Amino acid sequence: MAPYRTYASAFRIERTTIPDALFWDTEDPYHYVRLQSGEAGHDFVIVGGEDHKSGTANDAAERFARLARWV
Repeated sequence: MAPYRTYASAFRIERTTIPDALFWDTEDPYHYVRLQSGEAGHDFVIVGGEDHKSGTANDAAERFARLARWV
């Protein structure tokens, strides 16, 4: 086992916009989308990925940018 760092962003959406599920791709590094319940008719879609072994990269801004392009 090894520690990994992941990158994620959350976006507020109207409830029932997307089904309550976990989605991911098979790219390397991979990406995922999951839903988190919110309040007052809203949920949060959490998008993450661009993982790497801790200590092997120092490019967080670039990884967040790739994640945003993937979204």
